[in-house]
Amino acid sequence: MKHRFTVLYALVLLVICPVLTFSQDDWQIAVRLQQNDRIDTLSHFGVHPEALDGYDQYDIPSPPIPPNGNYLRAAFNHPEWGIHGLSRFNDDIKAGLELNQEKAWAFAVMSSSDGEVTVSVGIPINLIREVYDGFLEYDGEQIELFSGESLVFEYTGQDTVHVTLERIGITDTIPL
Repeated sequence: MKHRFTVLYALVLLVICPVLTFSQDDWQIAVRLQQNDRIDTLSHFGVHPEALDGYDQYDIPSPPIPPNGNYLRAAFNHPEWGIHGLSRFNDDIKAGLELNQEKAWAFAVMSSSDGEVTVSVGIPINLIREVYDGFLEYDGEQIELFSGESLVFEYTGQDTVHVTLERIGITDTIPL
C-alpha cells in the first residue's frame, strides 16, 4: 500500500509541477477586495512577453455593473485606450519589465455602499520576491506588496489604489 502511494505521489508531482512554475516575464497577480460579505477576485495585473502597455488581447474588459445594484468591484480604468464603449478592464497585462525598470497600475474600487474595504493581492511569492519590489498605495498609505499585509480604507465613493513594481533582479524560472 505504501508503495502505491509513493508511485501515485510521484505521478502527481510529474503532472502538476510543470504547471506550478511561473516565468519572471509572464505572470498575473490577483486583486482581492472584501467589504462585509462581498468579495471580488476577478481582476488581475501582470506582464506577458507579447503584451503591450496599451490595449491588446491580454486586457479583459469588465462586465457591466449588476442590475440588482449590489456590487463590489476592482477595475483598471483606461479611457485613453479609445476602445469604443470600453474603459474599464478586469485584467491589465503589460509588456515585461527590464532590469531596474518600473511600471505602475491603478485600479478603481467601486462599491454599491460605503464602508471599510480590504485590498489584498494573491502573489506567486517565490517568483516575485526574487525579481520584483513593489507597493500598494491608497491616499498616502503604502504597504509593501509582498508583505502579505492588506490595505484597509473607508470607502466613500469611487477610490483608486495604485500598484508600483520595479524589476530588481533576473533569475531562471522558479518553482512555487
